[in-house]
Amino acid sequence: MAGPIVDPGRGTVPGRGNGSNRGGCGELVDLAQVVAAIWPPPVSWTLGPDRPAGQRLVAELVVMPRAEDPRVLLPRRAVLAAAATRAATPTHTPRLRVRALALTSALRLGAAPHLGERLCLWAPYGADAGAMEDLLGDLVGAEITLSVRLGPARANRKPVVHALTAAGSVAAVAKLGVTDLTRSLVLTEADALRRIGRTSLRSVSTPRLLHAGAWGTSELVVQTPLVATRRQIVPEPARVEAMREVAAIGIARRALSTSRFVAGLQQRIRAVGRLDHRERLLAALARVVAGHEAAGGLIDLGSWHGDWTDWNVVHGDGVVMAWDWERFATDVPLGFDALHYAAQEVLVGRPSGPTPDDAVALIATAARLLAPFGVDAAAAEASAHLYLLEVGTRYAADGQAASGFPAGAIERWMLPVVETTWRSDHSGAPTNEPG
Repeated sequence: MAGPIVDPGRGTVPGRGNGSNRGGCGELVDLAQVVAAIWPPPVSWTLGPDRPAGQRLVAELVVMPRAEDPRVLLPRRAVLAAAATRAATPTHTPRLRVRALALTSALRLGAAPHLGERLCLWAPYGADAGAMEDLLGDLVGAEITLSVRLGPARANRKPVVHALTAAGSVAAVAKLGVTDLTRSLVLTEADALRRIGRTSLRSVSTPRLLHAGAWGTSELVVQTPLVATRRQIVPEPARVEAMREVAAIGIARRALSTSRFVAGLQQRIRAVGRLDHRERLLAALARVVAGHEAAGGLIDLGSWHGDWTDWNVVHGDGVVMAWDWERFATDVPLGFDALHYAAQEVLVGRPSGPTPDDAVALIATAARLLAPFGVDAAAAEASAHLYLLEVGTRYAADGQAASGFPAGAIERWMLPVVETTWRSDHSGAPTNEPG
């Protein structure tokens, strides 16, 4: 169905209301915002092929599943739609591989136009409308077509652009930071790729940074793709070795109270919107730091990927491949990646979200999870509490609860645990009895 020409700055789907119907916190959910970020004026768009007066057709894509809830923008050409989907669809489990195969097979047969809405991009005759395509094409030395992945509404949602060659291979991957949060994440990822590129990791394959800089009011980072014919969950020995190598970037031992980690976490907590969350997080952090140091404990600090999951780190053709370095940080307690990986099933995988029992269970298993990093039992317990405070602060500061992410409601699962499972009698001896 044809739609009227759109002013990219409006942020609405004409005749359908505002697409950003998932609440605040600045998540990118509106189709007009996506188009304006990637194809800025003078490009405009319509839903359908009706040509506006004085305009030429720039590109045709398919919005899936629909314009009010854009998750992906695929090229209409079958081979490119299939290639874009294959590159962006997780395949690390048998169920996901079957799903991906069914979808890419359908797209290869030309199903894309029947699975979404037709999006036409227009520009005035004589106007340059291919700036993003030109930039990415120059970086990879080929003529390219764009596809865009958005995924479900989250506070950290951002356009991820795949640059596709005519043969259907992914030549580059670009991310656009379009809100305060996502601009910060894109800048962090660019810095992380620069640092990792100088480190020469042996057990982990990482993207190479191709370009970073401003793109209009957005921040853009462009990187090489990680290509594998088969992606699987990383076997535990390889996963632990890869985590250990990342953790070893910049190792130091010091008191928590003088660490950059605690100073940074305090700063991030003070940026949390809710006053009660700020007060409770700061009090719990002070209690853990004082209790650990009262026992005379130092702590080993290193680096972490920041979001080590089965969809961000895979075994591709026998090699550990890791992307999405936007949460990378140094000077964190050793083994944070192992704790984060262990927590993912309940943080993300459970629709109802985590419970206090899940947080207690993570603390109880911390010594085993962190033993491969050389962390003793006392430091492991402190690290588990600090991890919960770190990830809870992340979710609260990002506004994840407002976007409907269950783990964002930290008062339901994390705060009651960190406030009650670490009690110090100035000997530093904690207890794992909540309440």
